[in-house]
Amino acid sequence: MTNAEIIQKQMDVFHKTITDALMGNVGKVILIHGIGNGTLKDAIRESLQKQYKLQYEDASFKEYGFGATEVMIH
Repeated sequence: MTNAEIIQKQMDVFHKTITDALMGNVGKVILIHGIGNGTLKDAIRESLQKQYKLQYEDASFKEYGFGATEVMIH
């Protein structure tokens, strides 16, 4: 798989996760994207902001390090 195909597959899982959370009346979701070069994290956060209009913040460093985002579902 190319890097673009890998990111697309990861984003497909992200979209399904957010859609399921929105339909399931979940209060928050922790998305683990890892550290890497930030490509996946940036894509996720851009989509959360522009497409879903959801609030997010860095997840607990103590629990997840630098590689996770906490999403508030409303």
